[in-house]
Amino acid sequence: MRYAKKSPEELQVLRHTLVNRLVSEQPDVAQAARWIREAIGLNQKAFAALVGLSTPQIARLERGEANPTLDTLQAVGKPFGLKIGFVHPDTRGALLEPELPEGAPISPIPGHRSLQSTPVAKSPAKQAPIPPLKFK
Repeated sequence: MRYAKKSPEELQVLRHTLVNRLVSEQPDVAQAARWIREAIGLNQKAFAALVGLSTPQIARLERGEANPTLDTLQAVGKPFGLKIGFVHPDTRGALLEPELPEGAPISPIPGHRSLQSTPVAKSPAKQAPIPPLKFK
């Protein structure tokens, strides 16, 4: 299934809200892997090259057909500095809210029920920086 390429503004929203979405919605591994890839704005082939996996591995993972190793999961989370660990059910709803400038509008992505983000400002001086991809 092909998806329309996301605009820079949509990618910024996805990047700034990814951790909140992962914490609040607690998706399965397949959905989380897709969210991470989509927040970077890459197709499966480019994402696989970025994280050092094969395209079929990424495709199977996103379809929920893979039994990924810890190394595979760490590779997928690495672009956002995510680590693999145990999560207690009581952490559901413990959100890490992004800081919004006073009076800033919310920029939702269509179809997402509770999305807040740092808005895309009209002047570059006011625009919040997008966190860089870090690799260790």
